[in-house]
Amino acid sequence: EPRTSEPACSQARTGDPPMVDPVEPRVVFAHSTRRWVRAVQFFLSDHGGAVIVGHALTADEALTAPADLVVLDDVTSFLSGSLVAELHGAGKKLLGVFDPEDRDAGEERLREVGVDETISADSSAESFVTVMGSMADRPAPDDVPETSVPVSTPAVRGFLVAVVAAAGGAGARSEEHTSE
Repeated sequence: EPRTSEPACSQARTGDPPMVDPVEPRVVFAHSTRRWVRAVQFFLSDHGGAVIVGHALTADEALTAPADLVVLDDVTSFLSGSLVAELHGAGKKLLGVFDPEDRDAGEERLREVGVDETISADSSAESFVTVMGSMADRPAPDDVPETSVPVSTPAVRGFLVAVVAAAGGAGARSEEHTSE
């Protein structure tokens, strides 16, 4: 009989897929240096609304990520019409982010290559999450069968290791905020 007082470790240790909310889309972000990425990721960490399953630096990483949705910029280096077709063929949807100061060129490029939805980089993080949720082919909360979410998971004895680093990499600057 499993001991419930023990902390549970990662499901990957047991070979089972990680447990995720069946209503939240699984998202992979294509690499971007724009500010919207951090804002959306922090929002998701604090409030939920989607599960970040990875960050793609290449087209192959975007294709192989276990995601429902790929979020990328209009200037993503590996963005092309053929990639969009491959991602759609793999059952993924694409949310394209454009710079509003680019006089519609970015949004036009995203639409030309065939992304499913577009959003302005200056949109609120909450707007991003709302659009991501509306794009997901996941059932609405009322439509989720009761058996799809386990009531309890047996505890597994083990270790959980977290590797962390400063955001932005070497040479990154941080902005200081002061309150008056």
